[in-house]
Amino acid sequence: MASGHGYSYAGIFSLLSKCQSIQHLELDYILFLNDNHVMELSSHLVGLLSLRLSRCFMVTYSALFSLVMNCPSLSDIKMEDIGGKSVMNYDSLMEFGVYPQLKSLYLRYNSWLSDESITMIVSHFPNLHLLDLKSCKNISQQGIIQVLKRCHKISHLNLSLCNLSSGVKLSEMNFEVPKLKMLNLSFSEVDDATLYVISKNCPRLLQLLLNGCLGCTEKGVKYVLENCTQLREIDLGNCLNVHINVAASVLFSSPSLRKITVPPHFRFSESERKLLLRRGCIVCPSFRL
Repeated sequence: MASGHGYSYAGIFSLLSKCQSIQHLELDYILFLNDNHVMELSSHLVGLLSLRLSRCFMVTYSALFSLVMNCPSLSDIKMEDIGGKSVMNYDSLMEFGVYPQLKSLYLRYNSWLSDESITMIVSHFPNLHLLDLKSCKNISQQGIIQVLKRCHKISHLNLSLCNLSSGVKLSEMNFEVPKLKMLNLSFSEVDDATLYVISKNCPRLLQLLLNGCLGCTEKGVKYVLENCTQLREIDLGNCLNVHINVAASVLFSSPSLRKITVPPHFRFSESERKLLLRRGCIVCPSFRL
């Protein structure tokens, strides 16, 4: 069966079975591709290092486990906006074992992901460093807490556009996440209480993105800058409830900062900008919504 791209699964299989030294592969927008196809192809991709498998709407997360089982060097997987839930149940997936080779997992725009499914998925990848859950709107703060408990090596976490307003709050997190360096909470329902807990439990944070977080004020920003003493970038774009004067004094008191994105109503004077620039810190305007 030919696809709209002008090629078929038979053509893909023929190519990959003859080119088994491929290390990086993109299979985006292949509408006929399904889990069985991925399982069959993965047996010919033993040297694969990275794979993009996004917007393949007949593929489910079962394909993820076929890939890590058959591709022992696969460390980077993008499965964004895929088909949805697997016909397999969680109990059967728990038998798949542990796969330490996977370091980066991008699961953006998968609205079918739940707290239960993401907790189950990450429990198989103990060396996960990067997890991207942008716009996974059915994952709550409780699910994120379970992810952080299991992923002790995680350094980059993207939760932008996630619906984090229900259930257990991140503010109830009572354990440290020592390796977390980048946290993106843009356009999510976080508040000052959440920022306080993040500042206490993520002491090595280097980059915090809060664009569009209307629940955050200068009080929460102050918590972060006082406790995350290595922070190099903070994005306060469209944080309309961050008071100008208080925030300015707090930002100037943080010598580690190298990049500040300010809210639309926020104005540094020319002398203040030059002073920050001499310290190696640039000030960026935010784009109005």
